[in-house]
Amino acid sequence: MNYHVEEPNLALSSISLFLISTPDIPTALSDIWGSVRNDSVLQQIASSLVDICVNLGIKPHIHYYNCYPCDRIADLFYQSIEQHIAIGGQLHEKGLLFLVDRTVDPLIPLMHPITYEPMVMDLLPVGEGGEFEYRSRSGEDKSRTVLLNSQDRIWEAYKYEHIQNTAVWINKAVEVFQAEKEESKNSIQDIGNLIKTLPERKQRNDLFALHVTISRMCIDLFRDHALNRLIPLEQIILTGCDDAGSTPSQEKLLAELDAVLASEITMQDKRRLILMYAIARGLDSDTQRRLFQQSGLPMGDYSLVQNLKLLNVNLAQVGIEIRNEL
Repeated sequence: MNYHVEEPNLALSSISLFLISTPDIPTALSDIWGSVRNDSVLQQIASSLVDICVNLGIKPHIHYYNCYPCDRIADLFYQSIEQHIAIGGQLHEKGLLFLVDRTVDPLIPLMHPITYEPMVMDLLPVGEGGEFEYRSRSGEDKSRTVLLNSQDRIWEAYKYEHIQNTAVWINKAVEVFQAEKEESKNSIQDIGNLIKTLPERKQRNDLFALHVTISRMCIDLFRDHALNRLIPLEQIILTGCDDAGSTPSQEKLLAELDAVLASEITMQDKRRLILMYAIARGLDSDTQRRLFQQSGLPMGDYSLVQNLKLLNVNLAQVGIEIRNEL
């Protein structure tokens, strides 16, 4: 549920409630997971959750991942909601609140997705709340700003489909729409009926133009960023198997990784590959030095790898240290 739409006067927004990178708390990431922890950020998160529950009139049962910061947020939430009840707040014991630590899987944000919505979010400059500014390929001088959200029927229909299938289906849908337009022009005799249909037709036309443009932008970036080479390599790093089901040796995998890191991919993609390898395979100092030399990344980026320990990644072991605190 888009709660902000239902209750616009809350002391929070649907856009920024669960984003630790929100502009409202620019230091949230370091405050929560840094060496010096700041409870005020967790208090703000807990207060926002209480705000929602109070407006819904419920006191949910809390289920949480039994480690920091979930356990601390759970404590702060419980204290705040009990204080509200103590001063006369009427809440029904109803619902469940799950607090899950997404750092249990630090690989997901690094992987390159190949379905429509995740790829758009990964490759294109989509703002908070799905705001996207674009210029259609029809040669328009003026750019448009649109919202990619559940109100967009095409976005909802295709967002979890493979990007190539999405592009094909959208183009076919455009062809059908254009054919329907031509047929209706020839069949509608009453000019009044024709005028009534114009706003809806224009809206549909604009929607198709938007998604034709976006899907083509994604495919262009897929090619320009050499994702056809990166994604299979990511798969081998994460699963240990290639498309044929074979298991390449460690040295063969490192040789392929060396070659890709030395190629003309973006610096950001080089960082992602090294971090993925470190998380999935472990990374000793010699291998780290080797990969950084091949990639040409600055020495300052060494801290990116070392800071993985703040997300419970043990670089001395192969793979992620499994936590059983739930």
